[in-house]
Amino acid sequence: MTATATTRAERPLFRKGLAVAGRHGDRIAAAECLEGMAATLADSPSELQQAASLLGTAHALREAAGAPVPAAALRRYERDVHGVREGLGEDAFSDAWEAGRVAAIDDVVRRHALPQH
Repeated sequence: MTATATTRAERPLFRKGLAVAGRHGDRIAAAECLEGMAATLADSPSELQQAASLLGTAHALREAAGAPVPAAALRRYERDVHGVREGLGEDAFSDAWEAGRVAAIDDVVRRHALPQH
C-alpha cells in the first residue's frame, strides 16, 4: 500500500479516536488524534491549512494539559509540522496554527470526529 493510501485509510481511525477522546474528555488523546489527522492531510496541498489548524489545536490541548509530545513521537511530529509549514509558507502556517490554537476545543472535536451511532 502506498503512503497516500495508508494515510487515507488512517483518517477515519483518527476521527473515531477523536470522537471517543472527546466523549471521555481525554484532552491528550484528542491532541494525539488531531496530530494524526493533520499528518494524514499533509499529503494534500488543498488541506494543508486545515492540517496547520489541527496542529495548533493539538498544541493548545497539550499546553493546557502540561503534556508535551512524547519523546518517542517527537521526531515524527516535528517532521509533520515542518512539512505543513513548508507547504503553506510561514505566514499562512502561522495564521492557520493560531486560528487552531485559539479555536474552541469542543467545536473542533465535534467538527472533525467521526459521528458515533
